[in-house]
Amino acid sequence: MCKENESLPEEVRNKLNALKEYLRSLGSLAVGFSGGVDSSLLLVIAHEVLGDRALAVTAVDASFPVRELKEAKDFCEERGIRQVICTVDPLKEESYRNNSPDRCYFCKRTIFTEIRRIAAENGIDYAAEGSNMDDLGDYRPGLRAVAELAVTSPLREAGLKKAEIRQISKALGLPTWSKPAYACLASRFVYGEEITEEKLKMIDRAEQFLIEHGFTEERVRMHGNLARIEVPPADIPRLAADGIREAVWEEFKKIGFLFVTLDLKGYRMGSMNATIKEKPDQLQRIRHYEELLQNVQQMLQAEELPVHLQEALEEKIRELEEYYVSDLWKQDFADEEAGLLPKDLPRGVLSEDGIYNVLDLFNERQQDHSVENPLNI
Repeated sequence: MCKENESLPEEVRNKLNALKEYLRSLGSLAVGFSGGVDSSLLLVIAHEVLGDRALAVTAVDASFPVRELKEAKDFCEERGIRQVICTVDPLKEESYRNNSPDRCYFCKRTIFTEIRRIAAENGIDYAAEGSNMDDLGDYRPGLRAVAELAVTSPLREAGLKKAEIRQISKALGLPTWSKPAYACLASRFVYGEEITEEKLKMIDRAEQFLIEHGFTEERVRMHGNLARIEVPPADIPRLAADGIREAVWEEFKKIGFLFVTLDLKGYRMGSMNATIKEKPDQLQRIRHYEELLQNVQQMLQAEELPVHLQEALEEKIRELEEYYVSDLWKQDFADEEAGLLPKDLPRGVLSEDGIYNVLDLFNERQQDHSVENPLNI
């Protein structure tokens, strides 16, 4: 892979090397592998660095299309990567079925609880997921489950963004480098609408029909008995043209939809998040710092840390300090006090003494109680 790496910009090369070093420090890893752009690159690099100590775990449920499973299996078989396929059922969770704004949290918790179990059965020390730095900019409640279960996020640890992941994947010759972004079928529902296996199958069939007709980047959003189709703006004229328009309507009617509409705004990621009353960016920011706070606390409670993790710990604490002295924290805290945030939002990071507890633990580890708290909240 060295030759391919030479074609990458220096900054991207450095991030790739940082990813490899981080993975090497783990020793063994079970990668939650969906076959998407991010987890495919993570798995390939983990396999390169760790060999058979890297394991792909693909969790299958009603929201995971058959075509995605086949692609994930082919990817591992072609590269000689060990893969375990497991079945999970997040529909057993009431909050998942009712499609609350935190639906993804319950789904990820179910999936990664199983992945951690499989990892332990195979003598693997760590579990990982494939989120990248760009994922911090959208509403991602699943990252809270990742933090709670101590699942590592190597691509974020290396500071990699989506475009850089595609760039590296292309340099390495991975077929996923140009694969359209994909989210599970459960993301196609309006928050509050019940999710059932039957509805998931309807969406799967509808999207498969569009894919077979050349619309490779598409979403079919379900609003009761209405299907709202999103495709990139450039594809809207083709989908609305005579012939294909009637064919789509006829097929969707057979699937079970009474009404079929075309979204004139075009495809955009996470469009259902527009129905959340609270600001997704504020919620995601709070959850990011909550995750950071939990990670720091876990690291501080460890008996001994390698040098590179000690440096990472100090960097994480600096990031927390900057948040707590910023206007962002003051606004988040004020909104929480005023009851403007969801009741199930984690409270640790919004507690006035949240950072003090961390600094006390840090000072205790350093056996240096003379260090004054740098904050004045």
